[in-house]
Amino acid sequence: LLQDIRMGNVTAEHDAVLRSRINAKLDCSNGIQPTRLYTHRNDVDSENQSKLKLLPGAEVMYGALDSGDQYAVETLQKGCLAPAALKLKIGAQVMLLKNLDPPMLVNGSRGVVLSFEKISKQLLQELTRKGSYVPSDIENQVFPVVAFDRGTTQLITPATWDLERAGAVLASRVQVPLCLAWAITVHK
Repeated sequence: LLQDIRMGNVTAEHDAVLRSRINAKLDCSNGIQPTRLYTHRNDVDSENQSKLKLLPGAEVMYGALDSGDQYAVETLQKGCLAPAALKLKIGAQVMLLKNLDPPMLVNGSRGVVLSFEKISKQLLQELTRKGSYVPSDIENQVFPVVAFDRGTTQLITPATWDLERAGAVLASRVQVPLCLAWAITVHK
């Protein structure tokens, strides 16, 4: 249906499906509210920040770690969905920005931050074995535990985004693979 709308091929059947969703009751029993869609990034950022400020408790901040030559890093920063600075609180509505396997969580999965926890020694060993980036002070940091809309609860640890050319990594960003998701752009 969305592809047909993009192409300008809207039929009476499409119209009926869309109209059937007007004032539809949504199940929010899992604590995940419907995400608002905006066309401009400024509107998304404004809504997400105002909702975050309404939550009680302290913010936990995650800064991205970027590496590579300056031009490549700047290029990666423009196209990377992972924010340079991610501020979260318990109760924040978030969206996953990377596929995680297991437990089969996918880019775009939405959830709510339940808590912040330190990484277990077992998970640390698993990340190291997989060759994942592991910050030197990871044992002293806390990471968000997220209850996802698919019924899965997961501790979310840093992930890596690479800018590659001809098989060579030119720049990398390491960040917790989440963004605030009370609102997102229609492009996502």
